[in-house]
Order: sequence, then C-alpha cells, then structure tokens
Amino acid sequence: MITEDVVTLLRPFENVTVILSGEKYPSLSSVIPLVFGLQNAIENKTPITELGKISKRSLSAVIEKRLAVYESNRTASKATFLDPRFKKNGFRLESNANNAQMWIINELSNMNTDQVLPSSSPAPNTPSTSITVAALDKDDIWEVVDKKLMESSARLTPYASTAMMVKQYIELPYLDRKCDPLQFWNDKKCLFPQFSEIALKYLCIPASSVPSERLFSKAGILCNDRRNRLAPKKNDQILFLDSIQ
Repeated sequence: MITEDVVTLLRPFENVTVILSGEKYPSLSSVIPLVFGLQNAIENKTPITELGKISKRSLSAVIEKRLAVYESNRTASKATFLDPRFKKNGFRLESNANNAQMWIINELSNMNTDQVLPSSSPAPNTPSTSITVAALDKDDIWEVVDKKLMESSARLTPYASTAMMVKQYIELPYLDRKCDPLQFWNDKKCLFPQFSEIALKYLCIPASSVPSERLFSKAGILCNDRRNRLAPKKNDQILFLDSIQ
C-alpha cells in the first residue's frame, strides 16, 4: 500500500520531467503551467497510508518552495505569456500574469521608441472635389478638430501603441495545446513583426540544458563496474562535454 501511494504521488513528477526535457518543441513556456498543474495534481491525490499522507504534504511543500518561484521569474514568465497556447491563463496568480504582460510591453516599447507605428500616423490629407483648400483656409471651421487630432496623435506614445498591440494578441483565440507556438508566430510575422521577434527569442529557450533520458544513459555508460573510481566532479565534467557534442 505504501508503494502504491508513493508511485501515485511521484508519477506526475515523472510526466513533468519528461515533457520539460524534450528537444523537439518549445519547453520553457510550459514550465509555469506545468508547475501549476503539478501542484493541482498532488493536491488531488488521496493517499491511503499515513506515510503516503506525509509524503504528499512534503511534496507539496517542496513544489511551493522550489518550483513555484518560476512564476515570478522574468524569463520564464515572458516565455509563458508569449506562448499563444497559454498567454495569461498559464499563470496561477493573476498578479504574475500582469507582470509578464508589463515586461513584454516595456521590451516592445524599447524596440519601437524610434519608430512610428502606422496606427499613430495621421491619415493623409486628400483634396475635396467640392470645396477648395483656399476656401477651407479662409474659414477656421476645422481648427478645433485638427487641434484635437494633433493632441491625440502626440499622446499616442510607443508604450500606448505597444499596449494596444499586446491587447490585440491577448484577444486572439488560444492556440490548441498540441499545436506549435513557433509556427503560430511565424505565421503572424507580418501582423506583429517586433512581437514575433521577441516571441521567438524567448520560446526557443529550452527548459532543461540536457534531456533527462540522454543524461542518465550517458551516466550509465560512464559509471560502471570498471570505472567506479571516477571522481564525481570529473564525471560531471565528462557528462557536460558529451551533452554539447
């Protein structure tokens, strides 16, 4: 019974480890949603034995202490927000989702500081066929309107323009969880050029530097009965060098 409880509690950890150790898909953006899901999965477990109940409490405490902090990590938060499968719903706390949105807006604003977005440019003046420009110049009927338009254009800062673009992204339909977020941003490159650039920058970061299965396999080859005197430090160095080949 104890074994069954422990296996049941540890199975979600194995699933998370396998997902985050993948090489052929974006993984950093899944860290925060998976930690959120892991917490929920452990909370929903109902161990039968007393040791199982103690293990559940210990695992929940470890998740909160060591893994929940990723939700406030700037890089991981940006990756999750920029993943069209998750956006702000991938976060457990709304405050962390709002922080991620603010960080993205600030980064995009810095890119757009010296650029004028098309939406902030005033529409070109087109001459009327019935009223000449000279006639308009004589009367100041458009003066107050033109003044308000100029003031509105001046108030549309790079930050405001970027905030509008981010809001537009948030309001887009969510991408299916099994779809590729990199392909999504490649398709949206024309619509969100700078946005797409930043998204690819963060989504391409792997959650783990070395896939778990490959690392354990190499460790098994390095550490055997014939090489059991290999120092742990030296073993770590060899594993690291092998992982980047």
